Amino acid sequence: MTRVLFEYGDQIDAGQRLLELDAADVLRSRAEAESAWLKADAEADRMAGWEGGVEVRRATRTIAAAEADLSDLETKIAETQALLERGLVPWSEHEGLLQQRRQREAALVSAREDLAETLRRAGAGERRLASLQRAVAAAQYDAVRDGGDGVIIAPQGGVIVRPESQGESADKVVRTGGRVAKGQSLAVIASTAALDVVFTLDELDLNAIQPGQKA
Repeated sequence: MTRVLFEYGDQIDAGQRLLELDAADVLRSRAEAESAWLKADAEADRMAGWEGGVEVRRATRTIAAAEADLSDLETKIAETQALLERGLVPWSEHEGLLQQRRQREAALVSAREDLAETLRRAGAGERRLASLQRAVAAAQYDAVRDGGDGVIIAPQGGVIVRPESQGESADKVVRTGGRVAKGQSLAVIASTAALDVVFTLDELDLNAIQPGQKA
């Protein structure tokens, strides 16, 4: 923090400047939030158009190539079978083609499994997750995008008090030159528009108390 413009117990007005943060830290946080949002947005779009994306097209082409190779080999096997029956080629040549067919059939099965796995990577759950991550990143970016130059303004008037969770250590943190963590609570503005007072009253004094009576 470059400047702390309040002390606990001060009466403040809405719109009053309370803190000034290091501009470099603010710009860095804003850039990080924007980068995270852009990445999450791109990933959600990629998931939404997954069926026509690069990975699916590549897997589909692999299947088409494997099917074409197997089809060509089947033609060669049929031709060799005819020649074998006429005694024009040795059995070893025909057996070699049969071995190749088994290999290419296995390659085709593997290619189809790869396509199924590729499609599964963009199932309903994965798309929902990408959409949620984009929403979270967008909310985080919105929270810092319009944060000005690191000036914290009081959203309402009241008395500024120490957060209960920090106890006595808070006044050691909220000081010029001090560092704070993301999400850390530094102060609470207690509204003075309405106050509730809790006290103990003896039964004998009940009749002496009237609405609107001054203390």
